[in-house]
Amino acid sequence: SVFMNPIKKSYIIDWSGPYSIESLKDHIYDGADCFYLISGLQKRQRGSDQIQYCGITQRDILRRLKDEFHHINEVPRDCQIWMGRFANLAFRRNRENIELVEHLIIFYEQPYLNDKKTKTPPKRPVVVVNRWRDRNDNYRQRRIYPVQEVPDVIMWDGEDFWAADRLIKDK
Repeated sequence: SVFMNPIKKSYIIDWSGPYSIESLKDHIYDGADCFYLISGLQKRQRGSDQIQYCGITQRDILRRLKDEFHHINEVPRDCQIWMGRFANLAFRRNRENIELVEHLIIFYEQPYLNDKKTKTPPKRPVVVVNRWRDRNDNYRQRRIYPVQEVPDVIMWDGEDFWAADRLIKDK
């Protein structure tokens, strides 16, 4: 379309990782109200590691991942966990914001193990900026992990998706 719908929702997500279940135990953080991405390979999958699942939790992430039937149990090979938070902490306690961002990421990326939010795009226009950090909170300059295939900017204008693969530091 020639004219875009107004976009009233935009969010910056700071992702940190990769973690294993073991390294999450050792990492001191407030692990509630976050997003998470799980990458690796399922039992019979071949090829390079893939994004397998995108989720949200309002509980502690370790407790969530240890739920008996959690999808992480289906990713036994090269399993990596990335934890995402709103850069603006004011958005954290609002379930509507959390669900909208999760919906955008799931619909855009179509992770193998997600079965909800894969069929229809988000109901309202939204922009998400993804920033990638290592476990020491330093921004990652290079892309070396499967989840970093998620574009740095994803925009849904209500009709079309727009994406910027990579934001680069201006000199």
